[in-house]
Amino acid sequence: MAAFLAVPSSLVRLSHAQPSQDMQAVLDVHNRARAAVGFPPLSWSDSLASQAQIWANHLATGVAA
Repeated sequence: MAAFLAVPSSLVRLSHAQPSQDMQAVLDVHNRARAAVGFPPLSWSDSLASQAQIWANHLATGVAA
């Protein structure tokens, strides 16, 4: 079984800072979907977001790891 969460592009921002109001809205939608299938909610992690941004920047360079 697969599940997909569609998020309007207007809610997505390329930032690893503390979640904005828009990113909090995305997290809220995601957590409602998780709750509907019995999974616990997620919370924002500045350190994880920062590491993800660093990796995304690396991937954007096209240089192999």
